[in-house]
Amino acid sequence: MKRILTVLTLVFALVGLAACDNTNGDGGNDDEKLVNDATKNVALNVAINYQGNNFITYNKDTPYVALNGKTYSKGDIMPIWEAIGENLNINFSNGSSSSDENTNAQFTRLVTEGFDGIDLVNGTGAGIAEQGVAGKFIDLNDYMYLMPNLEAFLTANPAIKQSMTSADGGVYFTPYFDGIGEIELMQVARIDWITDILDKENAPQGTVDFDSEAYTGSISYVKTNPNSMTDVKVTVANADGTTRVVSKTYAKNVIDVLKDLPTKTGKTMAEAFIAYMEDVYGDQGYASLADVFVGTDASYHVDEMIALMYVLKANPKYLTREHSDGIKSSVEVLYPRDKSGSRLLNLVRFGETFGIRGVMSRNEYFYYGTDGKLVDTRTQAKTLDMVDNLSNLYGDGLIVQNPELGFEGGGGSFRDNLVKEATGFMGFDFNASSTTTGYVTSATAIDSTFRNEAILPPVNDWLGDGNYFHFTESSRSLKSEAWGIPSTILDGSNGKEKLARALVLVDYLYSTEGENLFVFGPDEWQDGTIMYNGVEIPKISDAAKAQRDELAGGNMINYYRQYLGGTMPVGHIRTLGLEYQTLSDQGKTGIERINTAVNAGVFKLAGQTESTNPWFAQTPSVYALTKSESDQIALSATYRDVWSTEKVVLLVKYGFSGEGESLTRNEYMATMMYNNVNAYETIYLPAYERALDRVNGK
Repeated sequence: MKRILTVLTLVFALVGLAACDNTNGDGGNDDEKLVNDATKNVALNVAINYQGNNFITYNKDTPYVALNGKTYSKGDIMPIWEAIGENLNINFSNGSSSSDENTNAQFTRLVTEGFDGIDLVNGTGAGIAEQGVAGKFIDLNDYMYLMPNLEAFLTANPAIKQSMTSADGGVYFTPYFDGIGEIELMQVARIDWITDILDKENAPQGTVDFDSEAYTGSISYVKTNPNSMTDVKVTVANADGTTRVVSKTYAKNVIDVLKDLPTKTGKTMAEAFIAYMEDVYGDQGYASLADVFVGTDASYHVDEMIALMYVLKANPKYLTREHSDGIKSSVEVLYPRDKSGSRLLNLVRFGETFGIRGVMSRNEYFYYGTDGKLVDTRTQAKTLDMVDNLSNLYGDGLIVQNPELGFEGGGGSFRDNLVKEATGFMGFDFNASSTTTGYVTSATAIDSTFRNEAILPPVNDWLGDGNYFHFTESSRSLKSEAWGIPSTILDGSNGKEKLARALVLVDYLYSTEGENLFVFGPDEWQDGTIMYNGVEIPKISDAAKAQRDELAGGNMINYYRQYLGGTMPVGHIRTLGLEYQTLSDQGKTGIERINTAVNAGVFKLAGQTESTNPWFAQTPSVYALTKSESDQIALSATYRDVWSTEKVVLLVKYGFSGEGESLTRNEYMATMMYNNVNAYETIYLPAYERALDRVNGK
């Protein structure tokens, strides 16, 4: 897989807990280095529990015949673990039980009962680190000489090592990466609609005119970009991975162009928008004006996207002219996946497209300022402005109404219905789950030219220096799941042999051979190689895909976890090359568009960009707060409640207007006060800064 490395030194630790000194140098408990005698068969009892029913052993009542010709019955070591055992001379046994309903239940029980007899166990990185600081897990730092692959990975990715390091300096786990240096949340949009507007002459049934009905909605959006621009340079990626420079010049912001129309209909708004786009981008090397939005060379800014959204909202009949089930009188523009608070939160995260840093943060809403200091974006005026602008879009009908009630008020999924019915424009979501073959099949039955694909985000003047570029902090990095080696592995006469082999196993999953085996399965499941994102990876065989469909209903991850024992949430990197091979054609086209821009260096990712500017760093997932600090924050920093998943819908619908149980901006700022002091400045922020200092030895 492609691992885009960072030279930033200001990305701090994922976990850090109360410090204690338990490091003894190379060799752990003494200065004698361990030796792994590969000729000896070593037994390891591995307790991997995922969702209470996924172990290293097959756990279904019905036996199945695997592609290697073997029949697997309940309790048998699964194919991937068999292959690992053969390669590393390990005799595996399963240390997990269905009596533990999930990973956390198993880990909590073992913390109470003890880890005796367990040689490797999965859990959260934070949980393992906490027990490691207490002396219950092996510090991997002491044995890097047995783990050359892991050591090389951490050396090449110092920020990740810092994110694995506890306050005492120990590294007690290796984490699970569901992809690394690749994007999670994306704008997945109807690019056929964009083409319908901006390339009407070549659009299917393009002779059908834009809607003549009056646009009765308002245009309340407050423009984010300047009133005018002169020769603003944007570096973009060509389809072949080379770059060119687009120059943006306009005398009037496109939002003002639409607002100032004396008569607003779908037709007048579309024609004014097209004229603006032609004037700004017509001589900038685009094969089609639609490519300003949907190309690898996209260079639009957010005001232009919002203007397009208003145009789409005003032209439902034109956009649905091809629908086999009839022309529609309305369409939805921006929608969440469903009504749950965590999905509605993605509407606020969409605010990143307005040039707002921190809304995608992995902990609280932190980002690093250019001075390397922590900033909570919820305290910044421009973030509050963004929230008010979201509510403007909601008020204008560009965001689905009453999203907390679900689709059409009936609780259903917006994405399921709007994508399948081909009546929704954009979701801010994961590419793979938004572009499934099922979605595409259903939608194309209604609209034969349906294309719903991931596109690049808008360019923004992120640093306020006039330099516009694509950026996101929604970059995949280490996840919370991990595994570690309990210290009790050293008990018994062959404890050192077992520890040496366990360390080799942990390291093996960071080797090319081990990674490919754990993610793609043994040779019988592979069929040559393919190129993904510039890297050669195993190709999943047709036989494996057929068995996936038969046994796991087409779900590749469930197939690998439940029938092969692979890609479990333990210390390894699951390349998205696995996911890529399961994508629909539209899903593949979208991710290839994104990857082209990333690899060309024009789309920058937090924590993955080579820069000495700490602003580009990614903040930690967990901080080394003391219990006292955590208690003080919970008591005093009540402004955070406004952003909770339970209340986030109020931000989307009302902003800081004071309407509908929302707060005014002054009322919101008042929530930062506690006992007549500013809790953010005197309690909250200093506590997190101290947590970072602990990890960094300050």
